[in-house]
Amino acid sequence: MKKKNSDKTVELTMDASFSCPFCAHDVPVAWADITLQMFDLMFSYLPELVQQQSAHLRTHPLERATLIVKYRNDPLLFKNLTSKLPEQRVLCLEHHRRSIMVEAEKNDWPPKEDIHLDTLDRRVRGLASLMDDIIEDPTHHPAGASITAAFTTMAAVGSLAYRNSTALQARMLAARPGYYGPQGARIIAQALAELYIHDPVGALGPDELGHFRPFEYVSELLCPVAVRLLVHQDMRDRRMANGAGVGDGTEDWEAVDALVRDTAEYGDILFSL
Repeated sequence: MKKKNSDKTVELTMDASFSCPFCAHDVPVAWADITLQMFDLMFSYLPELVQQQSAHLRTHPLERATLIVKYRNDPLLFKNLTSKLPEQRVLCLEHHRRSIMVEAEKNDWPPKEDIHLDTLDRRVRGLASLMDDIIEDPTHHPAGASITAAFTTMAAVGSLAYRNSTALQARMLAARPGYYGPQGARIIAQALAELYIHDPVGALGPDELGHFRPFEYVSELLCPVAVRLLVHQDMRDRRMANGAGVGDGTEDWEAVDALVRDTAEYGDILFSL
């Protein structure tokens, strides 16, 4: 969660946030444990005289944050910044993780205990009939957009450009499975591979694959379809649990796409490999 923050000119308060000097993500002043670690790490790069002069301000979160903002652009900080990269990574991962968890609670994303990875294989296999229809004509279902987009891109740029490392990295980021995370992605991909690569009856043929390799088709085209169908089911189930009714489901696909996109880092945290 990264925000633009003009902490160079705005006077900090305990309710404010400021930019981390190591990663530029916002950190609330009130996160006292984080700001204390940040203060100690940042000032370890600066001259001993500066450390001594600032030591008496170390104990209060607001004064700590104010000094971090004051010195974060100091040339000596940049000169010595690479000397403790592991410590920086640990600190930044922790406050970023915390920010994501705060965002999850604020936006009412499904809590970890409600995300049942152990049912994903069965649920994916239960979608096989609908998936078959989407494969046959992806334009007739909102969840088929990833298939349509991939075929359009492949036709426009050709297989070599489609598979270059930069394009592949962008597609992998776009195909992250929302709050199911890397563990969920692996389960979904394995189930789809069983259905559409290894099954002698259901395996995709040249007409369906086009210029795509089988595992490429599954991981880049079918996995995003399955994820959106699963998240759509989850949204329906949550509405029913809250007594809101299921509706006809047609109004939900933009919300599904937004939820999958917005919860990608949340899933990385909950279900990392």
